[in-house]
Amino acid sequence: MENGNATMEELNEKVLTVLEQVAQASSNGSAATRRTGKKVFQAKMKDGTQSQVEITPDMSLGIGEEDKERLAEQCRAQGIDVEALEMPRQAQAGQALEWAEALGTAFAKAWLQRVDICDFCDAVSYCGETMLELKRYDLAYSEVFYRYSDRATQMKGEVLKGDLGEPPARKTAVLSRYYLGASAALYQQTIHRDSECRRSDTVDILRDVLRDILLSVQLVCSQKEDIREELYWCVYNSSLLAMRIARWLRIHGFGGLCIQPLWLLTETANTCLPLMAVHMLPFRSRLMQELAFCAESAKNLQEASRVCDVASEQILAAQKLETFMPPVPAETTKVFEVLLTRQKILKGKYEFWLGKVADANGLATRAKEIAPDTSMLVSCLLEALHFQHGLPQHFGAEEGKGTLLDGVPEEPAAAEEEGAEPPLEVTKFAHQDLQAKQADLLAALVDIITPLAEKMESATEALEEHTVKRLTWEAEEERRARRDDPPPPKDGEEEEAEPAPRPEKPEDARLEE
Repeated sequence: MENGNATMEELNEKVLTVLEQVAQASSNGSAATRRTGKKVFQAKMKDGTQSQVEITPDMSLGIGEEDKERLAEQCRAQGIDVEALEMPRQAQAGQALEWAEALGTAFAKAWLQRVDICDFCDAVSYCGETMLELKRYDLAYSEVFYRYSDRATQMKGEVLKGDLGEPPARKTAVLSRYYLGASAALYQQTIHRDSECRRSDTVDILRDVLRDILLSVQLVCSQKEDIREELYWCVYNSSLLAMRIARWLRIHGFGGLCIQPLWLLTETANTCLPLMAVHMLPFRSRLMQELAFCAESAKNLQEASRVCDVASEQILAAQKLETFMPPVPAETTKVFEVLLTRQKILKGKYEFWLGKVADANGLATRAKEIAPDTSMLVSCLLEALHFQHGLPQHFGAEEGKGTLLDGVPEEPAAAEEEGAEPPLEVTKFAHQDLQAKQADLLAALVDIITPLAEKMESATEALEEHTVKRLTWEAEEERRARRDDPPPPKDGEEEEAEPAPRPEKPEDARLEE
């Protein structure tokens, strides 16, 4: 045991050394530049120390990267005592190869000394997660997670056999952490390699990632109840990663692939006691909302409507539990009110497009039942107007783009297998019907917004008129205050009039309309 602990300490030291070298190379500086517009420079301070300095876009406006003296002046203006700036060099392929070899040597030496497999996979997970933080996705997946996936497979076999060890939750936690880290690394590597989703294998890879995430959740759900509750964070992290992948696939036209995985995750979250707490409800509602959007983009409006019903039932069940013993905090009541309102808005949207609500006026009536204020009415109509059915469409698209918004001709139905679930119903729309419904929604929005715009215009005119009078009065008061006693009037001149009173503000009722 002591020899194993010493070996793991040595392994952790070597891993930390390599990770420090990766961090010093500052390859994530270029990533920060692409994502946030900030530029990272290596700064030599006046006291002789070295430090990294972020140059924001407003600081570098009109200044090139080569003009380091002017950039240093901008830093000094911000109170940073900089002597000189240097742009850090990006990591070269040779450096990445050296890091990979150093990590491979350290992990191989530890494994040959027969360290505990749980400690080994824990060290691999830590190394891969740190690589992800440094945005070294290729290294994280290829040289860390994928390279030692056989160890994770071996530990998975032990978990399935019930050989959990002490404490019983640790081995499952490490394995879930390994699977999620590998899934996140492969996801990031894939979308950075093909950000527009034009490669044929991109969708297949992300579908495999979703399967690995479900495998991680399955391992957690196969444990006893006390272990499942202790490992609730595995379900949360799995759902969060799957939701991000589903959103990316939905935006690129593959939302239908995510319906089943998200259904399984939402049902799992509904049976996990820690995830039923009030502070977790907004996340669960967002997960169900993403599921509804995926069904909507896959042209399964009936399924999307059913998602809203299930989400409302789960929220109402949680509300019943939380309000069973008064007093109930106002924040808790507000959370349930907002979540239920959101689901009702989505439900009204799908019923409108399914034809269960006749027209936009009927939808407006439904919105007034949810909340009487105008903001709710406008939100409901705008949500219905934002229709994600099938291929990306916009209001006013040419009629020649297709009579049906189903993208491709319908394929003949294959022979149904025994025990197979029936396919989800696909909702099709004629192009003219879609345009007519969108025009109806826009007309209803214009009818609602026009009187509000008129009131706003009237209030703006009143404020502008009052501002002109106030500025004139203030200028006159300043003129009187700057001079001494007024001189006596000359022959034929009238005495100076008394100062006018301060202009009164417009009526509050007129401004609050």
